[in-house]
Amino acid sequence: MCRSLEEYFRFFNLPNVSRFYHKLRLDLYAFERALMDIFGPPEPPPSDEQVLAIEDKPEEESRVSIALRSHPLYFILDESLCRHRDPLRLAYDIVSAGIRMLQLRFKKLGTRDLLDLARRIKRLTAEYNCLLVINDRVDVALLSGADGVHIGAEDLTVSEARQVGPNLLVGATARTPQAAMAAQTSGADYLGCGAVFPSKTKKQVTVIGAASLKRICRTVDIPVIGIGGITEENCRKVIDAGAAGFCSIRPFSSRRSAKNLVKEFKKIGQAQPVKRRK
Repeated sequence: MCRSLEEYFRFFNLPNVSRFYHKLRLDLYAFERALMDIFGPPEPPPSDEQVLAIEDKPEEESRVSIALRSHPLYFILDESLCRHRDPLRLAYDIVSAGIRMLQLRFKKLGTRDLLDLARRIKRLTAEYNCLLVINDRVDVALLSGADGVHIGAEDLTVSEARQVGPNLLVGATARTPQAAMAAQTSGADYLGCGAVFPSKTKKQVTVIGAASLKRICRTVDIPVIGIGGITEENCRKVIDAGAAGFCSIRPFSSRRSAKNLVKEFKKIGQAQPVKRRK
């Protein structure tokens, strides 16, 4: 540009102006050489092939998505299932049968006992490549080496949990599309949404239904897990609504084999929906 202006003003017999742009051009060359001595030569622009490779590169799939794609059942291990069972034995049966995401929820257990149980279950889940999530307690999640924490509506906020445990997976509870979007914006890695269906054990819980679950799934980009009243008979409706997985507790309270039930849920949850004839 300076060279063009220098020649332009020389052509119109304005030597003083031409000399100004000549000096400016030399000063800019000197400045450029000084920058190259400090920072090195500029990197060449990417080729067309490199640009296409960057644009076509898929986004990295989250650990939660990978776990639920392997098995759609998000298992919650809590007191209601362990009244007559050893929690470690039940955890082994569940994890060895193929689930890849387990939440530990023992609200009545003292901190020391809960931490001890979490550490022992973490050794088990690590062996089977299963994510361990601690309900409510960020401190126990960090001290036990768990993979994440699930935050309820009355617990710490997602952003507060993220400040305490920046490397933890953080799950949040949401019952509306607005709450789901707010949780995602705050940094939640996944959502637990429900109750999807009425529950015989929790009759006072608010039921959102499969239609509301579908709206939530369409609102957010993070994995959604349906919870509440889910059994072998209706779990497929949760997946068809767009959820990445589902939680089911009541069927495991019976005397049935937990391993067989886990395998049954996987078979139903991962089955392709039957196409209806037009």
